Amino acid sequence: GTVVPYARSQSMVKEKHAEFQQPCSGIGRAKGSMVTWEMLRECLQKLLSEVSSGGQPVPLSNMKRLFRTKFHAELSETSLGYA
Repeated sequence: GTVVPYARSQSMVKEKHAEFQQPCSGIGRAKGSMVTWEMLRECLQKLLSEVSSGGQPVPLSNMKRLFRTKFHAELSETSLGYA
């Protein structure tokens, strides 16, 4: 990484995308729909119920992959309004 002015930084890009609830990157590669808050709740409930029955933890780092494979949806913090 290099030091750049804030106006050209990845942080600024993420904040702007979050402000407008748009995905920050990978727009063209998204095969499914973007996750909405309602969809997030439903999918998390399903994932957590599977976990509780199996007794195995789900690493947070796997969440985006799980949403793509199990629900055919892209989990994006910026599309939910967070940078």
